[in-house]
Amino acid sequence: MVTHDIHYRETSARLTCRRRYLEPAWQALRAAHDQLRAYISQDRNFLHSFSFVNCSPAAPRIAVHMAAAAGNAGTGPMAAVAGAIGLAVVGALAEAGAKHVVFENGGDITMILERAVTVGIYCGPRGPQGLGLRINTLGRITACCTSSGTVGHSFSYGRADAAVVLADDPVLADATATALGNRLRYPGTRSLKAALQNTPHQGVRTMIAVMDGKVAYQGETPAWLITRPFPCPDQKEIRHVPA
Repeated sequence: MVTHDIHYRETSARLTCRRRYLEPAWQALRAAHDQLRAYISQDRNFLHSFSFVNCSPAAPRIAVHMAAAAGNAGTGPMAAVAGAIGLAVVGALAEAGAKHVVFENGGDITMILERAVTVGIYCGPRGPQGLGLRINTLGRITACCTSSGTVGHSFSYGRADAAVVLADDPVLADATATALGNRLRYPGTRSLKAALQNTPHQGVRTMIAVMDGKVAYQGETPAWLITRPFPCPDQKEIRHVPA
């Protein structure tokens, strides 16, 4: 098992898999990018829209999947691009026989596991430190996707330190994380819970909202892993609240 930096066009990712799957991963990554670039050259609205887009009949499967997932979440199709690329790569390796693959692309992680892994949630220098999830969904593709309004360069209407979504469809997980992050605009536990309840979540297993030292979730109870104390002097301000 090796961890390898994999870069192609706009994708800068880290891939953990057995060495023999590196070349098939490159091929899948290039094919996914080439299909999307060819389609976007004909449909610029697909690239720029922040809302649902109807794909043309000639659209490749990856574009149709992105548009459908984004439509369900209430975002534009490019909100799901990292999840779509991740699914293309991990799906290709699973078909080739890989049992354990982790593809991390800018905070969006697509994986197929034969043993549990721990995923850290980075919430920025002012957010909770040492927060993570134990992922033990084995034998099938699953995803943990994160959006943020305070960390990274991706556009968000909100100001979440982290909006995290777990789902078996990486494309839906990515789009829903963006949608949740867009709704996290105001501090306070009540606001976090409202954002979770108002974000479409059909097909999603867990949604987690982190903002201003507070943590709330909706869906399956996540397995928290706190490796270091939170930097907040009053631990009562750190709340793991089911929505």
